[in-house]
Amino acid sequence: VKKMLDSSSKASFAARSTLTSNRGWSREMTMKQKRIADSMAVYIEVTAPQDVSGTRFLMKEKVEGPDEQYIYIPAVKRVIRIAE
Repeated sequence: VKKMLDSSSKASFAARSTLTSNRGWSREMTMKQKRIADSMAVYIEVTAPQDVSGTRFLMKEKVEGPDEQYIYIPAVKRVIRIAE
């Protein structure tokens, strides 16, 4: 895994996306990815609709040790660790 990560691109990226369901709801979000030392960090923020806007996810994939996942929920103004 280390050899693959060392040879892979160190570039980060950003994207915008809209998810829709056949039930009629949609979510707009932005996503950013960046390599930080031995980890790959992915940040996702929901930007629409208003009732879930500001919800944020942070996922850190590590070469060694457990991955980490966090969610920020604006309604409770709190970060919760959802996976280790």
